[in-house]
Amino acid sequence: MQAAALRELREETAVEAEIVGLVDVVDAIFNNRAGDLITQHYVLVDYAARWVSGIPIAGDDAAEARFFHQSELSSLNLWDETLRVIDAAAARLRRD
Repeated sequence: MQAAALRELREETAVEAEIVGLVDVVDAIFNNRAGDLITQHYVLVDYAARWVSGIPIAGDDAAEARFFHQSELSSLNLWDETLRVIDAAAARLRRD
């Protein structure tokens, strides 16, 4: 899983990193508009990683890739769970 995460990071952003540790495993479950049927279920395995090298370049599935300061994240309209995981990862990186 860790090797796959690092490979995806490299392929999608051209950034190299080292895994610090597992942050969380999150179920992302989405319903249809009526709210009566589950239409998507993702299991997200979130790792804290320390940047090693590379400048972010968007891969073929993104319009943009760049680093953000943690103070900028609230302006990005991110899923609350994404913000929670980022905060947990940042705390983990500060400890290690």
